[in-house]
Amino acid sequence: MKIRRLGPIVQLAYVVNDLHLAIRQWTSKLCVGPFSILERVKYREHEIDGVRTSPIMSLAFAYSGDLQIELVQVHDDEKSVVRSYPPSQETGFHHVGILSEDMPADETRLAAAGLRRVARGVSETGVQTAFYLGGSHAGGLVELIRVDDQVTEFFNALKRAAAEWDGTTLYATPPHGES
Repeated sequence: MKIRRLGPIVQLAYVVNDLHLAIRQWTSKLCVGPFSILERVKYREHEIDGVRTSPIMSLAFAYSGDLQIELVQVHDDEKSVVRSYPPSQETGFHHVGILSEDMPADETRLAAAGLRRVARGVSETGVQTAFYLGGSHAGGLVELIRVDDQVTEFFNALKRAAAEWDGTTLYATPPHGES
């Protein structure tokens, strides 16, 4: 019998203070781009340690090969997974993202491995996520992102934009079905 594993790590996420400056640095210094920006994302549901909150964040996404880079800028002081975990970090690496085709099973697997869910959310467009804290050895959080047609379409469009990128534009129009 084959053991069901978590999906591969598909995303590295970084917290930044200035989204547009960070995009300029990623595109000019590391040739990653173009970035699609989702400005001031809101959530239908968002909770940290069981407490409902309403943070406002902007997100930027681009691909380098099959690896997605996410940049996150927080616009308020509301309690959020970015502000709360890890609590001393202002900028830099924040989490790895893993696509999940079965959120309950993957959440059970992470809990059984000793990771603790610290946040969960559902975006305005219905994208479901859960964040797990696993200790300092992991270097950050683990985010499960529920796979559905919308997420698949969004990620594939971002990959196509990166594959076709001429290296001169910083921004791409967010694909239809924003995450």
